Amino acid sequence: MRAFSCLPGIALAVTLATIDIPQALAGEIQWSIENNFRLLKDAQDQDWLKSLSLNSENPETSTVTLRDLKGHWSEVPRTFYDDASGLYEKDYINPTQWIIKVSSSTAPFGSMCEWKIMDKKINGPCHDFVIPLKFGSSPVTVSAITPIGIEDKSIVQAKDVLFLAIGDSYASGEGQPDVIRDGNLRNASWWGRKCHRSLYSWPVLTAARFAQNHPHNSVTVVSRACSGALIDQLTNTNDDGGPGESSRKVNNEVMLAPQLTQVKRDLCLGKWINGECLGALREPDYILLSIGGNDAKFGTMVVDGLIHKVNKGIELDEKYVQDASNTVDKLTQKYPELASKINMAYPNSSVIMALYPDPLHWRPNIFCGRGTNGGLIKDDDDISPIDFTMNGAEELLAKITKKRITNQEVTALHDDFYTRFVGRIPLTINPDDNSSVVEFKNNRNYDYRGLLSIGKDLEKRYPKNWRLVVTNSEYKTGTNPFESEGEKRDTDQPPCYRPKGYCVPGNTVTGRWFNTITDSIDRIGNVYGAMHPNIYGQLYYVSKVYPALPKVKTHQFAWGLDPNNKLDPGMSCKVK
Repeated sequence: MRAFSCLPGIALAVTLATIDIPQALAGEIQWSIENNFRLLKDAQDQDWLKSLSLNSENPETSTVTLRDLKGHWSEVPRTFYDDASGLYEKDYINPTQWIIKVSSSTAPFGSMCEWKIMDKKINGPCHDFVIPLKFGSSPVTVSAITPIGIEDKSIVQAKDVLFLAIGDSYASGEGQPDVIRDGNLRNASWWGRKCHRSLYSWPVLTAARFAQNHPHNSVTVVSRACSGALIDQLTNTNDDGGPGESSRKVNNEVMLAPQLTQVKRDLCLGKWINGECLGALREPDYILLSIGGNDAKFGTMVVDGLIHKVNKGIELDEKYVQDASNTVDKLTQKYPELASKINMAYPNSSVIMALYPDPLHWRPNIFCGRGTNGGLIKDDDDISPIDFTMNGAEELLAKITKKRITNQEVTALHDDFYTRFVGRIPLTINPDDNSSVVEFKNNRNYDYRGLLSIGKDLEKRYPKNWRLVVTNSEYKTGTNPFESEGEKRDTDQPPCYRPKGYCVPGNTVTGRWFNTITDSIDRIGNVYGAMHPNIYGQLYYVSKVYPALPKVKTHQFAWGLDPNNKLDPGMSCKVK
């Protein structure tokens, strides 16, 4: 793009007006789609989310505060989703026309231009002029005759990009409602009430960041992610495919139609009759996926552990260890079925499978259960309590149970459950070799399967479509930090930083990025948001997911660049 800010002053510009202007001095038209983040109806709401999403470029330096969120929306903003019917508005899914904002690259600011669009001429400002015409997807030549006779010209071709979110509460945004509870004055509320879908969820913020960085695209978001969803509830087809999200009742309980059925209805460009689409089906550009956590009772397990319900010494009860392995067995079968159905329905879509972040670390090498002096507990007989439970619901529960969780017990939760479910990269076994999944070490078996292994296998099976995003910097093993070798962990520098765990004190960006039980009760009104990412955790997710999207534009940071100026998505943050 050629701009002429280097022209030496106004006097020269006046002189140029009296002579013939060489064609070479003609500039380009800078253009963007007006209100390009289409989920929200109001431009100010769109701008807020797009601006907020840029905090994900480095979430550790985010400027947003929880107070900002609490005061920003007093009611759920208007979207193109109708919560009562459970349906998106008719013309939302597949836009065919756009309004364009244009600017001359050579005209003086504040001047007027004669705009030409095909055979139409319109007089208007030379900069930030919203053309009162609707553009289609076909290329259109737009030009501006400036006050000094220069003709700036560009070809405008608009395109819509579709983001689809499916999965569980980590994808719906359970931990950060749109309207935060304010004591007895108001309850928490969501743009997708039945499923607790939040505009602050990482899939929506990922799409908002795309819209901010791609002004020549509009962005459409469809989410069917639902808190509490199991993997079977994405694919089970035993329903009538009726209207809305509550398509049937079982034992007088409203049941949601399977998410892939809901999505098929959403994206049907023809008629939807008897659970089938008669006509074309729009394909998403990006499918953002998080599922499996409820099958493993991930949040419940960790919260129960933090209030000392499932611990036994420094190891988890064998029942919970076995439950984790059984869940991995189930997901190893179910995930390929899910991937196959997605690939058959949407063969050209890019699927981003996001793993669950590690909620249990205070710092990269220190678990939640640090001693009251802030240091590591190295003596197995030292059961000093963690000091984050000195108030709120955690303190009450500690009084009831008469015990606080120790560092050793958090370590057991991490090693015996979290890494067993999510998967870990072994020290001596090739992670790509699925025939070897267990290593015997320190008198214990370490199971290296889990979502990490499942995701890597699906990347091989669908190399053009499937992409695994590890939401922690990779590390080799979850060995007990009290052993002589400790955990082999990488640097905590971006983009290799880890999310700040449940036990970090404070409700700012330097504090915890996950809700405690107290946080959940305060902001949502129940305990179900505990162990879910707050706004900082959501932005952390975006920091990992957004750069992994194929064909995205990224800013040039001072860190995390590869030779092609692409942001490292975090997959290379391995132990040296």
